[in-house]
Amino acid sequence: MLKIEFYGKISDQFGPQREISVAADGMSVQQIVDMLASETGAETIKTANLRFALDEEIVPDTAIVKADQILCVMSPFSGG
Repeated sequence: MLKIEFYGKISDQFGPQREISVAADGMSVQQIVDMLASETGAETIKTANLRFALDEEIVPDTAIVKADQILCVMSPFSGG
């Protein structure tokens, strides 16, 4: 199972975390976003200006995610 953590405003729609099954050879971050959108009906996740981190490292939406990793989905933050 892949653990997904949500931070910022996106967590209002998806909660703080969830777990999903991924293929043995992995899935891209974009495929996971598309899957979440279709499962929940929350199409805004596809158009939100989100950042992604995989095992605490910022990655593009083309990064491949394996089942034993942690994917963080972050809404834009501001402040100082």
